[in-house]
Amino acid sequence: MLKDMGCALLGVLAGVVTGVIPGLHVNTISFFILLSSTTNTGLIFFTIGMLVSHNFFDFLPSIFLSAPEEATSLSVSVGKKWLLKGKGWEAIKIANLGGLCSLLISVLLSPLLLLFIPFLYNNFSYLTGVILAGVSLHLLLKEKNFWKAVTVFVMAGTLGFITLRTHLLPHPLMALLTGLFGMSSLLESLKEKTVIPKQIRVYGNELTKKELMTGSLKGSLSSILLGFIPAIGPSQASLLVDDTRKSDEELLVGLGGVNTSDIILSLIALFTIGKARSGALKVLQDKFVFENIFFFYLMIACFVSAIASFILIKLIGPWFVKFFEKMNYQKLCSAMLVFLCILILAFNGWEGLIVSITGALIGFYAKGVRKSQLMSALMVPTLFYFFF
Repeated sequence: MLKDMGCALLGVLAGVVTGVIPGLHVNTISFFILLSSTTNTGLIFFTIGMLVSHNFFDFLPSIFLSAPEEATSLSVSVGKKWLLKGKGWEAIKIANLGGLCSLLISVLLSPLLLLFIPFLYNNFSYLTGVILAGVSLHLLLKEKNFWKAVTVFVMAGTLGFITLRTHLLPHPLMALLTGLFGMSSLLESLKEKTVIPKQIRVYGNELTKKELMTGSLKGSLSSILLGFIPAIGPSQASLLVDDTRKSDEELLVGLGGVNTSDIILSLIALFTIGKARSGALKVLQDKFVFENIFFFYLMIACFVSAIASFILIKLIGPWFVKFFEKMNYQKLCSAMLVFLCILILAFNGWEGLIVSITGALIGFYAKGVRKSQLMSALMVPTLFYFFF
């Protein structure tokens, strides 16, 4: 048991690296686990620790560098707003506090969810397409600039459908989301000649207990409601959080909560209905035979890893912010654009770069409507999955 927890903590350190470096994902590291000849179960705990830590630390590049992943895409918009107020570090700490609380809620609920998730999967999964269609229509009707929102929804949805259904790219989500959310935000900063103020190093001044509890519950419940469907990921769950938020603080807490709760729900789905909802868990599923007793050990490992990650980001984060403040933000945005283009080229070739540039132009055009409309890039392919 202690050896397994030690492996999980080593995974936490690996997750720090994958979290702060844009484009380096846990799935990439997991590929090497698949290639290794060892079947030591410590690799399972190492991977779980890495998953948890990664989901804490990936808010750093998402908010400070506009380099999101699927689960943190919506944090780019609200994160940039806080960054311009000098509260980028505050936004990260609020999101991570939400992640810690939501993970604890999900762990405590896990015995019930072991029964609940299979029941949902067997009885209600066929309704998911209708629910997602209703959510999409609801989000459009809430827009003040309705027709522009419809245009953005259709353009992003078409791009997502072509990208994900043609299977031409090795890493389609990287190219798609980097363009729609990351590169478009960097282009906006360059156009507006954004200057980043000195970041305030305070904690919790903006967050109330009610916002913390409400956001944490929304993050957990959103993952639970959509967590039993293999085709649904944390990005769709984050839409529910964004749609029901009453403040930016509640949104940040909820987004952090979706990130970490999805790990617990993914493990439950793996153990109960045999569905691996991420590349990392798919690797583990192919390499190991999971005994039921493992589940409770993995829940402990998740919680230990979350505590360790929360402490680590409070120690490492200020150094990241200090380094960031010394940079010329305009030059940093230009450098990040070049870096992201090189990254997309390396992983997806010229086709991937075309997808990213197209997504960036759509994201840039979307100014004036909620960034959540860009998530149609994932919603539309998912709707086709259910209806066609």
